[in-house]
Amino acid sequence: MEQGRPFTLGETDPQTRASLALLQHAVDAQVKDWDTFTRQATQFHLMNARAWASTATGQDLSAQIDPDFVMGPTRGSACSVERLQALLKNVERSAGGAL
Repeated sequence: MEQGRPFTLGETDPQTRASLALLQHAVDAQVKDWDTFTRQATQFHLMNARAWASTATGQDLSAQIDPDFVMGPTRGSACSVERLQALLKNVERSAGGAL
């Protein structure tokens, strides 16, 4: 929102778009520690699940965690059919079979 109205990045001036592209390039060029990022995201999810989210939803949201998954540009993309089926069962169990 800009001054109360929605806008897209295409509406920004060329200098702003160039600055954003430069920032994106700088971020993309950084070395990423995907193992640490995954571990921290998991800890954050579990902390919130235990503190309030599981109670609020009536489900054990810690069951959503896939202990074998590690974030990254290629690591999460390759997955066997068996692994997908196991994940789906886990999600269905979390949702109380509502899927």
